[in-house]
Amino acid sequence: MSNGMLSQAISNIQQLQATINGFSGLPQQAIAIQQSTSALLNDLLPQVQEMQKQVLALGITLQSQLNQQMAILNTQSADQLRAALQQVQTEISPVDGLVNQTITAGKAANEKIIQDNIELQQIDVSLQNSIAGLQSNLAGANQQLDTLNKQKYYWLALGILGVPGLIAMAVELSKAQDNVNGLQGQINQIQQQIQSQQGFFTQTQSLSGNFTTLVDKLTGLGSAITFLSRDIGNITHDLDDDVPRQQIQLLFSVALMEVNTLVTDAS
Repeated sequence: MSNGMLSQAISNIQQLQATINGFSGLPQQAIAIQQSTSALLNDLLPQVQEMQKQVLALGITLQSQLNQQMAILNTQSADQLRAALQQVQTEISPVDGLVNQTITAGKAANEKIIQDNIELQQIDVSLQNSIAGLQSNLAGANQQLDTLNKQKYYWLALGILGVPGLIAMAVELSKAQDNVNGLQGQINQIQQQIQSQQGFFTQTQSLSGNFTTLVDKLTGLGSAITFLSRDIGNITHDLDDDVPRQQIQLLFSVALMEVNTLVTDAS
């Protein structure tokens, strides 16, 4: 099992995905982002892991092939060496394509996550505005309830309400109290949503940062494969029976170093 920097980047995102999926009590717009983020990661992470598997397999194969060629270098003609390197190029090509596809998908996913974070900030502003409006309404409702209570005690003291008046006053007080309770309930609900939303936003920000790291790792892999393919091509082009074997040995050694770096980067 690989445990290098790419594997760690993947693991970090998997852990954040589990945390993000665990949030509850979010506003509806944030729930939509939560669900779309989970779906995005469910699609992308297996692709990244498959790409990692293919790159590591390629690297191990190339290490073996290059070491074998270096061991028999002095017994091989230029044409034989060229054929061996062309086979290496053939093996690199499909993996190079897979890496580039994964980089493209990773960049698109990263951009989606960044846009989601912007939307989450806007949702938070909207919730804060809703709280402010409800608190203003609650202040008015509490004032109305207080006024009715004062009128009740005043009219009771005067003894002018009578039974019908008492019933009417009780109805008005009940309505006013229900209004206060309803507004307070809405405020409490939104406050809970804000608390959950802010925790969710913190995790999606962390996801964005970790995703940027992942894309950087993928881009580095793409560059490593591009350099390797180019250098193998240069060696193939320069091969000739007149080229000193010591020089060819050096070129093969450089290619092997690049393969070793590729394996490390993909781990």
